[in-house]
Order: sequence, then structure tokens, then C-alpha cells
Amino acid sequence: MISIIGSSNLDMVMRMPALPELGQTVLGGSYSENLGGKGANQAVAAQRANGNIHFYTKVGKDAAGKKFKTQFIEEGLPKDGILEDSNAASGIAHIWVSEKGDNSIVVAAGANMQLFPEDLSPFEKKIRESAYLVTQLETPVQTLEWLGSLAAQHEAKLILNPAPASLIPSSVWQQLWLLTPNETELSLLTGMPVRNPDEAQIAARAVIGMGASQIIVTLGSKGCLWANKYHCEFFPAFSVIALDTTAAGDVFNGTLAVALDEGKSIPEAIRFASAAAAISVARLGAQPSIPYRNEIESFLLSY
Repeated sequence: MISIIGSSNLDMVMRMPALPELGQTVLGGSYSENLGGKGANQAVAAQRANGNIHFYTKVGKDAAGKKFKTQFIEEGLPKDGILEDSNAASGIAHIWVSEKGDNSIVVAAGANMQLFPEDLSPFEKKIRESAYLVTQLETPVQTLEWLGSLAAQHEAKLILNPAPASLIPSSVWQQLWLLTPNETELSLLTGMPVRNPDEAQIAARAVIGMGASQIIVTLGSKGCLWANKYHCEFFPAFSVIALDTTAAGDVFNGTLAVALDEGKSIPEAIRFASAAAAISVARLGAQPSIPYRNEIESFLLSY
């Protein structure tokens, strides 16, 4: 069983020929709204991959919150973990996407930053009985620390996707079973440049020295790197034409957890998650781009 604890954001997406420079106005864009948020994306990805999922999030009592509740229930996610806040709006993300598929994102966290340990305590039994706990950095740091403590006490494996890029409390490092940053996030955590697989390997070794048991660095179209104290291995990405990379990391994390929970080895789980992420970047939108299990398996059979 997997418990995913994290954010839900309404994605307000503007598509344009190229991302604007500072002070520049770009014409020719199109606009759409999608449901997203790193936690929600990872939960939907895991659910569509047929994972055994419990998802815990907090939304506002507003129109966006109602959309989330409806969507999560339609996806088959348990509704008891969809919490509401009467005083905060649902999270909002403004996303700019270029024709090349590059993106820039600004998030107003709203109710996501009101998801505290006391909100999760009624679900503590389910959370601590999970084999894997998956979370990100779009909820309060107190919640991350609580999850780390819970994982340590009950031998659950804590997977942290350190996004958006932010420093991790020192108390959490020793409790991390797996850290899954991208290049930017790894560079921030270590203070080292991460521009290619070789630099990623050096920075990954530094993270292991900081206390994490192991790390998977996602490198976009270059692939990903897995490292622990004794081993380091590079995995190339599947070749696809990228239309929108917005949810790629979330899809990778959600489906990775499912594969691990099914007993796959880390290399096998990486291949499964990489295939899911490749499918997602070839589609538009965050949650609309997330593939189902049969699509992932068909994709893998083609390689």
C-alpha cells in the first residue's frame, strides 16, 4: 500500500511560442484550466497505474475544491483523504508552456499550506501501515517532519520529491529512503552544478553523504541517474517528441512508487516510470496527460 501526501492545484495554463524574457510581452498564446498539483498528479498517476493508493490533500471550499473532489472520486481515489479548509482558497498554479514544451510555473499554495500533522492524525494507522510514503514540498515542513518520524518508527519507506526546489530540514535527511530531485532541485540541495549526467553523479554522491539512503535524479530528455552508497547507474530516457513537460516528474514519481510496491527492483521500476513519463510529455496538460496502466505496458512492449 502507498500513502501519497501532498498538494492539489488548479493549473491555469498559458501556451505561447516562447517563454517571455523579463519585461517582455508575448502574443499568440492560448489558455486552459486543468487540475494539477504535485501531490494530486502523483496520486492520479499511481491510481491509473493500478496502484493501491491512499491520497491525503487539502482544498478550499470553493469551485476549484469541488472540481478536485469530483475528479478524485471519479479516478477512484478514497474520498476520506480529501480535506477541506474553510479559510483558505484551493491552490492555484500559473503555468507558461512554450512550443518546445518548456515550462515556467508560479504557485499560490492556498489550502495546501494548511495540511498539518493534526489533519492527518485521524489517518495515522493507514499511513504508518503503508509500505511507501510519498510526499513533496508543497505542504508545510511540519508535515514532512511528521511523516519522516512516522516512517522511521514503523519502517515505512519515505520517498521525497523535493519540489518545488527548497532546502530540506536536517531532521529529515536520515529518514529518507529515496530522494527524487531533478537537476535544478539537486543543484539547490548541494550547491553544485548539475548540467549533465557526470555532474549529477558527483552531486548525487554528496546527497548520499548528507544522509539519504539513495537518490534518483531525473534529467529530462537525458534520462535519470540512480545512486546509493555502493552503486551508481544511468538510465537513458525513451525518445519521444515533447509537447508539454509539466507533469513529467510527477508521473515518474507516482508510477515509480507503484512499481516498487509491486516488488519490482529499482531498475525495473525506473524503466516503468520512465515509460509513463515519456507518454505524458507527448501530451498536453498535467492530469490529462497521465497514462493508464495498459498504455504504459503497451509502450514498453514497443521497445
